[in-house]
Amino acid sequence: MLSKHRKHDLYGMAPALSSAFFISLEEAETLLAQWMMNFRDDGQYHMIYATKESLHE
Repeated sequence: MLSKHRKHDLYGMAPALSSAFFISLEEAETLLAQWMMNFRDDGQYHMIYATKESLHE
């Protein structure tokens, strides 16, 4: 969903994620930030980065 959306301000996508996946806005913002940290155009994911906070959820 996000990779096809060409919006410059992806932080504005958190409410849409929250609604689409029935999660809290806070969780949507965390997931969005993780996606932005890890996104690769080539789709090759050999390593995924996560924040300390997300590891405790």
